[in-house]
Amino acid sequence: MSGVGFGFVSPVFEGAEWARHCEEHGAELVACGEAPAVFADPIASLAVYASATSRLRLATSVTAPGLRHPAVLANAFSTLQMLSAGRAVLGIGTGDLSLVQLGERPWRLEPFLEYALAVRELCAGNAVSYGGKRLALDSSVGPVPLFFGADAPRALELAGRHADGVIVGQAFHPDIVRTVVQRVASGAEAAGRSPDDVEIWFTLRAVFTPEPDGALSVDGLDEYVARQAYFLWRVAGSPQPDTLRQSLLERKGFALDDDVAGRLGRYVTEYDPAHAFGSKRNVELLQRLGLKEWAGRLFYASGPPEHVATRVGELVDAGARRFLVPVMAGDRRQAVEQTADVFAALRP
Repeated sequence: MSGVGFGFVSPVFEGAEWARHCEEHGAELVACGEAPAVFADPIASLAVYASATSRLRLATSVTAPGLRHPAVLANAFSTLQMLSAGRAVLGIGTGDLSLVQLGERPWRLEPFLEYALAVRELCAGNAVSYGGKRLALDSSVGPVPLFFGADAPRALELAGRHADGVIVGQAFHPDIVRTVVQRVASGAEAAGRSPDDVEIWFTLRAVFTPEPDGALSVDGLDEYVARQAYFLWRVAGSPQPDTLRQSLLERKGFALDDDVAGRLGRYVTEYDPAHAFGSKRNVELLQRLGLKEWAGRLFYASGPPEHVATRVGELVDAGARRFLVPVMAGDRRQAVEQTADVFAALRP
């Protein structure tokens, strides 16, 4: 299982020492999420991490259009590229978290693509026409790699056509991994590119607990899994409950049995986005429908390190090679060390 790498993503500012700890334990990349009302500013955090490290790549996972003018975002990343000596990575998605959490709608793919490509061109020192206006930065220190946050079929295909990489938010099952790899490769080949030119980073929600599948025993992780269950429906195309099973199979390559699909369909009709953070309302709904334990096992690879390694090995066998691990609970430094041990066990 050579060529398997990992990195970390955190919504909170962890400090320079934590970034150095990640680098020392073999991480390839550190990322910061973006949700302005609840997360620390990612670009400011990455600038601090840049000063503390020499090898780590530094990414947003992920920012969104509409939070900044494209020239503002390009300027910020050009500055980060200068501060990090070329290690910045612009991760950007349509805003399924950062915009929705502000009460805004995610961007449609066409305007998203126009925005993202304009930012990349500006970072590379090229002038662009955006919104009927000519935009340019006076100085550039070189291109910044562009990663798309993508899960749905067309977004993955666009990432294969245009992006330098893709960050997959939901990659909890080998069938999903195989489907993602195939769709990104199809997009790359349609654009005359090699699939190897597009890095694929799969989000791995690894949580280390004494008991196998013990993530939901950690307070707060139940709220996270309630959001993920709803997002699974979103990336399935927001289908009607009676077509959810077929839509998931077609769009994600993931098969649910009829009973679970029916209960999940009822869950999304009663889910309340206004209670997505800091509330147990949606968690209690999961529990009432008998989906809480199912979702915990599905969305988390949790338990002792050897149990987590088994789950990761299944994803590697399906074609995953790079994993982005959210730092979700407990001792942050210990989580880095345990994750490094898992990936060391997977390598020859």
